[in-house]
Order: sequence, then structure tokens, then C-alpha cells
Amino acid sequence: MNYDYGLQLAQKGFLVAALDAFNFGERMFAADRWTHDHVCDRYFTLLQAFGYSSVGITVRGNLMALDYLAGRADVRADRIGAVGLSYGGFQVLVTAAADLRIKAAAISGAAFSYASEVIGKQATCGAQVIPGALEWFNLPDLAMSLAPRPLIFELLRHDRCFDFRDSRRIVDDVAAVYAALGAGRFIDSDEADTDHSYIGRKVPGFFATHLPT
Repeated sequence: MNYDYGLQLAQKGFLVAALDAFNFGERMFAADRWTHDHVCDRYFTLLQAFGYSSVGITVRGNLMALDYLAGRADVRADRIGAVGLSYGGFQVLVTAAADLRIKAAAISGAAFSYASEVIGKQATCGAQVIPGALEWFNLPDLAMSLAPRPLIFELLRHDRCFDFRDSRRIVDDVAAVYAALGAGRFIDSDEADTDHSYIGRKVPGFFATHLPT
């Protein structure tokens, strides 16, 4: 999955914080780390009884990480970017929508809408469900809300998780909003003949342009 993009960015001179989402990595119960069950759905269901959600806890943790980064002497708090693949890309979308301190965003393999990817399917990942979201917005609306902040999408033509054609339409719709705001130069995309994996060709240069050191 070309999953070490945090390391790749660090090697190019960026200061990187690589975060575990709730119920992923070291934030997963030890007993669940090698299970074949889809624990995201189980955690999501249990949290609902307490009025919480997996994505809510994850985004809260991301905001705390931003607090930490912004307080470091070696961090330019006005030049913070975020990049993520798959659920990481979903986190970038939701966290950037919630916090203007993220000045540029790279979303890889996560351009989708609840209408096309969740409704009517037999199963989805509970970690990316925002309870009651569709009463207010769909995920492409959140992407549009990032304008005019710099935003780049990575689209994967053979993605087994999301339909490439739907993703392409979503990115085109978001780009139209940027263009209408006179911010067309702040949005970009990259495509590759690959399955669900990070591309990484444009992201470092995109960040270097819009988050100059």
C-alpha cells in the first residue's frame, strides 16, 4: 500500500506526526490486534450506547495532536498540512473541516460519499460513520468546505474499496467549487493504475508549494 508516507515526507524534510486512529494500531485492545473480525463495526456499535463514535474520538485525538504540534518550537504553526490514505484520508477530510490550522490537505483513496458507498451496502466500516451526518451534509460537502485551502486528491483507477468513477466525479465537483471561488490553483489531483495504495508523486511538491519552509 506504499504505506510509509509519513517516513517518505520526513525524509524530504517535513516534521511528521504519524497518529494511530482510535481502535487502530496501539489504540486497539490487545485482544483484537490479530482478530479476523471487523472490529471497527463492533467498537462503533458499543460506543453508540455512550453517545460517542469512533470518528469523533479519532478526530478529537487529532485535534489534540495539532495542539501539541502547534506548541513545539520547531513547528511553524501556520504551515501545517495533513495527508492520509484510505481511513487516513477520511480523517484528513473531517479533521481539516473541523480545524482551520490544517493549511493544506492530501486525501488519498478516500473520495467517496455516504450515498454511493454506504447506503444499500451490506457492510461498511463503522470507523468512518458520522452518526446523523446526512441530516446536515455529505462527505463531498465537507471537501468543498475546505476551499480555498490547498487540497490534493489521489485517485486509484483499480481501487477495490471505492468506485473510481464516483471518486472522479466527486473531485470534479469539488474542483468546480474551488474554480467558482477563484481558487482553482489551490486544488489538484493525481491518478494511478493501482489498487488501494498511496501514490505520493505530487504530494511532497504540492506541500512544498503551499506550505513553503
